[in-house]
Amino acid sequence: MVRSATWRVSVFVASAMFAFPLTDAVHLARLSERLPDPPGRLVDIGGQRIHLDCTGSGSPTVVFENGAGDFSMVWSLVQPGVSTFTRACSYDRAGYAWSDPGKTPRTYDQIALELFTALHRGGEHGAFVLVGQSYGGLLVREYARRYAKEVAAVLLADAVHEDERIDMGNGTPQRIRDSAKGRARPGARIVPDSTLVALRRSLVSPPIDTAALESPLDRLPRHLQDVWRVASADSVYRLTWAAEMDWSRARRPSARPRHTLA
Repeated sequence: MVRSATWRVSVFVASAMFAFPLTDAVHLARLSERLPDPPGRLVDIGGQRIHLDCTGSGSPTVVFENGAGDFSMVWSLVQPGVSTFTRACSYDRAGYAWSDPGKTPRTYDQIALELFTALHRGGEHGAFVLVGQSYGGLLVREYARRYAKEVAAVLLADAVHEDERIDMGNGTPQRIRDSAKGRARPGARIVPDSTLVALRRSLVSPPIDTAALESPLDRLPRHLQDVWRVASADSVYRLTWAAEMDWSRARRPSARPRHTLA
């Protein structure tokens, strides 16, 4: 059953990758006033809320992990197809869109703990099929390492690997592993970032750029493109993304993100 479900998910993901190849300002307002209601649930993981959007029924449950800087809606043309034959969940990492900011530093194990807690407190049961795209590939591998008994399979979609050579913004490809700074990772625990939570509640975001989104994001439904623009204008989201890259061997925010799926 797991092998069958994983194969069928692979078909949907591969179809999306072929369909979406690589590669006037509004009034000032706070993020909470601009974003519509979340499509999923805000799950309390311990004073911190994570947006979890699960659809369909069946087993095993497929969990989508986003690429660097991406929101849960990037899976909006994949998840409906997967949820026709099994349960499927997408989510927004801490600090993204509807999700509250979480503890720093934003290490792989910190992000894995938050997802693990959100799934369990949200009533979702493993073992899970994890789908990681780009930077998300690094994250699902860490999740599978930490919570092996919770994972039925891992599917990597155009995933980044630490031995891959990429241009990190200086024009010269280098191995991702070589950019590691040798810092000791602190233990992961659920602690909301009260400073960033207060900042998000009080900060007035800049005007939203209504220019066309880059491909393949321009293939998202129009209303989701609008949500993407609003969410990506959030200063807390940008700080969170930078914090993820600071503790990652993946590409930095200054490098062009790799949006493969929509």
